Amino acid sequence: MALDNAFPTPASQLTTMAQWEVLFSLMGSGVVPGVGNEFAPSLNSGSRLVIAATGAASLRGFFTNGATSTSTSAPAASGSPRIDRYVLRLDRTAVTAANWIKAVIIAGTPGATPQAPALSASLTGSWDLPICRYRAETNGSLSGLVDERYWLSGPVVKFTSTARPSASVPRLGIEVDSRRVLWADGSAWNSLNQDTGWVNLAIVSPNVPSGVPLAVEVIDGIAHLTGAIDIKATPSTDKKITNLPVGTVPSKTITFVVYQDGGVVLLATAYASGSRSGQLWLTGNLSNASNNTTLRMNTTWPVL
Repeated sequence: MALDNAFPTPASQLTTMAQWEVLFSLMGSGVVPGVGNEFAPSLNSGSRLVIAATGAASLRGFFTNGATSTSTSAPAASGSPRIDRYVLRLDRTAVTAANWIKAVIIAGTPGATPQAPALSASLTGSWDLPICRYRAETNGSLSGLVDERYWLSGPVVKFTSTARPSASVPRLGIEVDSRRVLWADGSAWNSLNQDTGWVNLAIVSPNVPSGVPLAVEVIDGIAHLTGAIDIKATPSTDKKITNLPVGTVPSKTITFVVYQDGGVVLLATAYASGSRSGQLWLTGNLSNASNNTTLRMNTTWPVL
């Protein structure tokens, strides 16, 4: 297999726009974070304008800057509702710099249940960076703005938990000492995977044995409950154990097995709705509970 000449080198210069795009598109495409108002979109329904605030963006290696806001007139109303898209379009056929990247509205197909039009992603003609979409009503009004921007990000970086770099540039990071994958949102580093850490629950009744708290942790939308409670006397009716913290309430009511020391089985229920919503109760086989014994529980459930 023969390779083409490398570029740019002292013997082979970068001479075409295609070469430029191949090389610099490796940096990615998107709105540049922190520049102006990052092309934040808005609608002026009365004037039928779609507006992008100030900002900058890179499209396939080509840079554009909007020092002032840009207003673009929406296409005329149709006989049925329509979804339009507002994009920054790279036009490789343009002959002037002003037309190389322009704000363009792509009119959707009118219909009872309209769909957003497709973006252009050609490697030779035009290529679109989405800014927003909206609904164009038959009476000429514009509504339902949906922000579709995505941001240019930096390369993946490696660091330790005691020496994190600035989070001002959106990017992924590998925290080598904790073996966690984090992402920077422009202001702070966040865990890529949800993990609330263990939260000890305040027991209403009965009691918590020393050294074995009842605790809950949510990892990627799944609540994990573990721990124990002490029974001082056999309950005659359902017994409330605790209130579940916000974000740990099950998506549907769940009943699970609780084990008493010695192997006796009881039932507990985490409620998703009704008067006990967001609460954990002892609910079944209560007569099996012995006085002054410990109940141990370990279960999981999907959260709301």
